[in-house]
Amino acid sequence: MGPESDAASRQEESVDSWQNFMMPRTYAWIWSKLKLGGGCPYQAACKTGRSKLLSIPFSHFSELGLWAAEHRGLEFDERSYLPLLHVGPLFEARFARGHVNKTSVIVKGSGGYTSVPFLIHPDGSVESDSWSILEATFKIDPQDAKWHSWKTKMDKLGSLMVSVSWSGFVHDGIDHGDVGSERFDETLRWQLTQWKWFVGPLVAQLCKWDVLPMSNLATLEHGRDMLREVCDDVEEVLASQCYLSGDKFGAYDMSFCALTAFALLPPETSGSVAAVKLLDAGKLPLHGVHLGFLNEFRQRKAGQHVLMCYKKHRLGKV
Repeated sequence: MGPESDAASRQEESVDSWQNFMMPRTYAWIWSKLKLGGGCPYQAACKTGRSKLLSIPFSHFSELGLWAAEHRGLEFDERSYLPLLHVGPLFEARFARGHVNKTSVIVKGSGGYTSVPFLIHPDGSVESDSWSILEATFKIDPQDAKWHSWKTKMDKLGSLMVSVSWSGFVHDGIDHGDVGSERFDETLRWQLTQWKWFVGPLVAQLCKWDVLPMSNLATLEHGRDMLREVCDDVEEVLASQCYLSGDKFGAYDMSFCALTAFALLPPETSGSVAAVKLLDAGKLPLHGVHLGFLNEFRQRKAGQHVLMCYKKHRLGKV
């Protein structure tokens, strides 16, 4: 490796160091000093005797964690943050105690210290991502070979499905941040104004400049192709049984449903409420991202399975 390659490598490492640790640490410090709301989630969980679920309200991984926690009958409160604004409190909650998200392939920046969801229990124990919450709910061994293979596939699909929501936001003008103030603790509702007038437009512009990759159209098409492949596999299983998990609804069904909700917009979802409202009103952009996915995947047996599962089993919807 020559000197130019060495220099480029050092520069890349420097950028990664800033993105992965210094930037979220700075956000966490600002969040703490300004006391922007919520307080320490560990202390809040201990004091109230109720678990705290840190989330982004329109994240489909948060939707999976929320659904799993509700299905378990867990007593908890959701503590919602909007994108970018979530970085400080999540890093602060995770980093000091070493609670990194080691599962999801979507986690690159911050080394897994700013991902959602993150579940904190009154005794100080945690469930560090949607998969650990799901596994605890259904008592699944994370090392089970069949489950591990499915989880790896679903995590990759879920990571690609991010592009559906963000493409809808950036290119079709669907404000997924418009989730309603009831999803936020009173001390955190200030985020809604910040999102509408500053953070949301900033994120959209950064996506258009390709500074942020979430609405990349090539990734969107990759996600569409993978969803087709996964639907083929799902329909093969459903040809011989009622649910992906066997004779009753389970973890395989819940994960498939939650992580494809952006593409199917089930009315009961808590993660795509802005797009669902537009769909109900007949106002989704005619040639937009969401309608394109809907027209294809709601016609498939796998898509109909998602809609059925949401209708029958998403009883704890916010």
